Amino acid sequence: MNHKIYFDISFLKNKLSLSVYVIVIAWLFFDVNARFFKPINLNSVQQSVNDFQPFVLPQINEKFAVKLSGKYKKYRVLDELKKEKTLGMTLTQQALQQGKLDTFFSGDNKLKLKAVIKTNNTLKKNYYALIEIENIVTNTKKITKYYQDETLFGYKLSILNNTQVNLFSSKNNMNNITLVMYKN
Repeated sequence: MNHKIYFDISFLKNKLSLSVYVIVIAWLFFDVNARFFKPINLNSVQQSVNDFQPFVLPQINEKFAVKLSGKYKKYRVLDELKKEKTLGMTLTQQALQQGKLDTFFSGDNKLKLKAVIKTNNTLKKNYYALIEIENIVTNTKKITKYYQDETLFGYKLSILNNTQVNLFSSKNNMNNITLVMYKN
């Protein structure tokens, strides 16, 4: 079996196609040579790393800062208005609180009933309430355990059921608040 492989070299007879092939082969030769056989100069790499400068933000001068601050002055809220917004209620509004509430304000504190838990301990009272106390001035929260008939910010606590507690004012009997976990 004698097989011969024949190549069609008719493309070499055309001058245009021959010149295109020569240009492409020359370009491939130079490209491969530049990519794979170029010696690495370590000094140029080290120098290019050291050429980077840190990015420095532009600084404004004092006169421009005062002018800019003056333009935004009308958008600033006064500190007194901020305090009124963040504080929950005035003392007169707090005195008018009555009925079923899910949030109760007493002074700088905001009270929320989190849970009523039944204990199996016969030595202590059977139920206690977990009440979240948030100080609205310092913005701190804590959950405190209160048993039946304990005093909470001048109010006597009475547990009604597993979702409600009563708060009776010891100062005046007009304030009767039922603190609920959620409103129906």
